[in-house]
Amino acid sequence: MTTEHGRVRLLRPSYYCAGCRSGHCPADRELGVGSADTTPAVQAKVTTLAAQVPYVQVSTLLRQLGLPFAPSIKSVEQIAQRLGTQLQQEPAVPQLARATRDLAVAADGTMLPTRRGSREVRCAVIYELDWEAGRTTTVCAGLRKEHLATTESRYQLMAAACARVERRRPRGAAVAALGDGAEWIWEGYAKYLPHRIEILDFYHVSERVAQIAAAWRPAHPVAGPAWRERHQKVLLRWGPRQLLNDLRCWRPRTEAAREVRRRQLGYFEKQQERMWYPTYLKSGLPIGSGAVEGACKHLVGDRFKGTGMRWKLETAEP
Repeated sequence: MTTEHGRVRLLRPSYYCAGCRSGHCPADRELGVGSADTTPAVQAKVTTLAAQVPYVQVSTLLRQLGLPFAPSIKSVEQIAQRLGTQLQQEPAVPQLARATRDLAVAADGTMLPTRRGSREVRCAVIYELDWEAGRTTTVCAGLRKEHLATTESRYQLMAAACARVERRRPRGAAVAALGDGAEWIWEGYAKYLPHRIEILDFYHVSERVAQIAAAWRPAHPVAGPAWRERHQKVLLRWGPRQLLNDLRCWRPRTEAAREVRRRQLGYFEKQQERMWYPTYLKSGLPIGSGAVEGACKHLVGDRFKGTGMRWKLETAEP
């Protein structure tokens, strides 16, 4: 077997059933021997590297570090996949107690590079709100963040995230539920999270306001940005009414501008009940989904988008 000290030969009894054509070594379970006949210490080192770089680079890095073992690419994949499957079946995530402060939940999607093109992965994050304390390591730990991600059904993610929210939600309190406007997010909240306050991410709203400003004054380097800045401030102070009124009164002269008006007016009319930012801010609720954007980056981006990484869905999930 492969140990931290290199390959060693260990004689141990093996049992084989000719009828079902399978066998096992009882000693392997006691010793924790895993895929490719590796010890737990070797598995820990291999999976640590396998979570940071493509599988094909793991053996090279182990050799460069001077370690006396360098499993094959196939063995690296087997070790990482086996550990991932075990964690799926028995998650090492503690059940957090009911929160004493307000809760927020946010969901979003990001793209995963697979061997058959890009595939959307869904992420969610749950955390407690604390506006007064600084963002120190201790304070961030006190927010008790939970992160979830899956390549599977988006509604499966929403059901799992909302179930965790309900377990932690303070009795009688509503939860800030943030999203970027994707219908699957709001549908998931509506189905699984009855006690919620839906909030449209202000950053995505600002991006759309910038698109409107560029179409409103396309040839004016000052008027467009000034219009955008004014409406962002109005949204934060008064809500969406002024923006909607201006869009309804706007009469674009070009076909491209008319398409921008049609698309953005339809979007904001549909989302206006999630855009009462003055009320949210007065209540101490977040208006940005930066937490889940960060989750998409470190749960998916850092893990799955390294140079040379291409995935199969059945191996990406564990």
